Amino acid sequence: MNDQELARLSAEMREAIVRIDSNNAHACAGVVQFARGERPAAVFVAQCADYKIVRAELLRLTHAQELLEGWVRVRDDRIADLCKDLMRAEAELAALKGFARDVMEAWPDGGVDGGELQDIALRHGLLEPSVPTQEERDEWGLCDTDDWYRRTALALLPVGGDRER
Repeated sequence: MNDQELARLSAEMREAIVRIDSNNAHACAGVVQFARGERPAAVFVAQCADYKIVRAELLRLTHAQELLEGWVRVRDDRIADLCKDLMRAEAELAALKGFARDVMEAWPDGGVDGGELQDIALRHGLLEPSVPTQEERDEWGLCDTDDWYRRTALALLPVGGDRER
């Protein structure tokens, strides 16, 4: 539903509410007049039929409004999700740019050794401190005082940036 359709539906709802309010007042007056014997039964029945038509119109518009409000909530939720995704992507891009910039500072005159690369990766959120499993301790010959790091989700992104949410 686009903005023009929303505006049309909103105007249609306002007009229907005015008609309903007017018809309700008219119908109430008709009931009083009928009860006093001042209005013939046929006229009263015709007014009741009009009231049923207006009531059906109100129900249709109420349903349309509920659908519209639901659509707006879904749209707003989706926009919020997209904003969160965009903010996360911008933060990831900034981290990766910082990592690349720091790695390239040594080029073309020198290189980056493993320790420097690890420090740069830690600084930009590609690695994080961790506790090794017993299997990792055994495999790498680690003791309790050794530092251990794991790649973060940012470092595990597949090529092309596709990820599961």
